[in-house]
Amino acid sequence: MMTTTPTQDCGCHDSRTAPVRSRRRECTPCEIPPACRNYYYKGKLLTARDFDQEQTYHRDQLRLHQLMLHGWGVACGFKVTPHPHCPALRIIVEPGFAVDRCGRETRLAGPIEIPLPRPTVNGKPDGCDDPVPPTVPRPIPGTPGTKPGATPYPGGVDQTSEDGPAQNGGSYPGQTDDSTQGCDDGDAPYDLYICVRYVECESELGKAAFDECACNNDGLQPNRICEDVEIALYEEKPDWWDGALDPECEYSDCSQVFTDAIAGCGWPRAIPCIPLTIVHDFVPGQPVTNEQIDNVSARPRLVSTTILDRAIHCILDKLPTKDLTKIIDMNWNHGDEYTCREFMSDYVSAPPHGKGFRIQFDSKVLSETINTRTLMATIIRRPRDPDAPRAIEIAPARVEVDPDETDWCVLRIDHNYARRHLDGQEFDVYISLRCNVVTGKNGLAVDGDLLAQRLPDGTYRLEFPTGDNSPGGLFESWFTVRPHAKGTGSL
Repeated sequence: MMTTTPTQDCGCHDSRTAPVRSRRRECTPCEIPPACRNYYYKGKLLTARDFDQEQTYHRDQLRLHQLMLHGWGVACGFKVTPHPHCPALRIIVEPGFAVDRCGRETRLAGPIEIPLPRPTVNGKPDGCDDPVPPTVPRPIPGTPGTKPGATPYPGGVDQTSEDGPAQNGGSYPGQTDDSTQGCDDGDAPYDLYICVRYVECESELGKAAFDECACNNDGLQPNRICEDVEIALYEEKPDWWDGALDPECEYSDCSQVFTDAIAGCGWPRAIPCIPLTIVHDFVPGQPVTNEQIDNVSARPRLVSTTILDRAIHCILDKLPTKDLTKIIDMNWNHGDEYTCREFMSDYVSAPPHGKGFRIQFDSKVLSETINTRTLMATIIRRPRDPDAPRAIEIAPARVEVDPDETDWCVLRIDHNYARRHLDGQEFDVYISLRCNVVTGKNGLAVDGDLLAQRLPDGTYRLEFPTGDNSPGGLFESWFTVRPHAKGTGSL
């Protein structure tokens, strides 16, 4: 079932006492023809067709501009909230602005109350403090432009739509009396689906001297066409609802989004109205709460340039836009194999022969942030039995840096520990520096992730400088030590 609610004055605020007719303008893909504008010259006879074509040209150009350059959806507002005094009977749709899938601007200037479905108990009064809604006309099944079970709600104003005439106090064939609606706490919960659609109101109706098309029997023609909105409430999910939102990105390479535009402009699929809100677990007769109202996930969004500007500035505030300190070199080969003799003589023995494990930065870092908690060597022993677990230990070591600020650091493993516990053994050495707590340029953490690259020729290697332009990260590199040389190792 669906109910619809237009604004009470049909948008014509200067014609509230004049008769109005509401007309729903359906959206079809072929509605905007190729552009053709009037050409004026002295002495040209102008007719109603020329003035109508003048308006149509500019309206169609604006609609194309909206759709092809901006898109469609809710730009702002249209928030749905419970009624402050009667949340069991009504909800409030706040003012808003949107563009539908035909590029038509849809604006609600003031809040509007939407009646909620009422519980029914046959033969019993509802017992509620709100008057029973006016009799709701039922369309004849199979009537063009309607669906079985659809219920247009007049909202207290005279209406004539493409679905057929509906006047206050009027009726459709087969109309039933709903005056016995009541309040029943036994109704099962279900979801309500609320959307907004563009409508036009013919205002200031008067007798036309010439009625070329004989569009109506009374011979009345409007002096004005007021653009208005109509709120539709569905008690079952419409079959088009899920298709209103764009599908999630399925591209592994997001640049494909831009190349898709080459395939063509493609007119958006026709959607009867713009989804706004889902009211979850609604029970007729029970108050609606803010927790039940989903104003976010259901609606397509048309983001304005103002919102985009705010989002970009917010991102710039969160992401670093200043230069970051990076690691540019180290004095061992990542993934290589060394003999115990090479390991002891080149890296562990006392200076000047033993050089330790040196890391070079591209700029100064705060020296006190580099210590044995942030820079360390992890030893993972390789047992003779391949099924035996591997022992892991942190090698005792000391750290060397320049005072105050430094652009280098060296980790020296304790010589006595290495001679007693590592000499003649087979093990892996992991050198790691926790860059997330080491500060460099502009007071930001060192961009220290050691990242691999695969070059166009298929070569795999680790590249300096480190990082991905985001502060922090773990710099970690490893190599293998064997008692005797067994050839070149691998990553």
